[in-house]
Amino acid sequence: MSFDFRMGVWHIPVMSTVAEIREEAAKLPEGERADLAAFLLDSLEIEHHWVDDAEVERRSKELENGDVHGLSWEQVKASCARPD
Repeated sequence: MSFDFRMGVWHIPVMSTVAEIREEAAKLPEGERADLAAFLLDSLEIEHHWVDDAEVERRSKELENGDVHGLSWEQVKASCARPD
């Protein structure tokens, strides 16, 4: 945002594409990006899948015991990818 002293008006940039919004969001500090991500996820009209502490403990033990194998972040991102 900038102020044009000649015209006496504020210029507020308008982000018109998702690519521009992504680019600007990537510049935010980590905490603000996390807040934005939480806001966007909460704005989706999808069923949330909450788990309780017992479920987290059970899954952690399965991972530690080798009963299940985790995924890399790259694998998770690839499985969630949607065409733009």
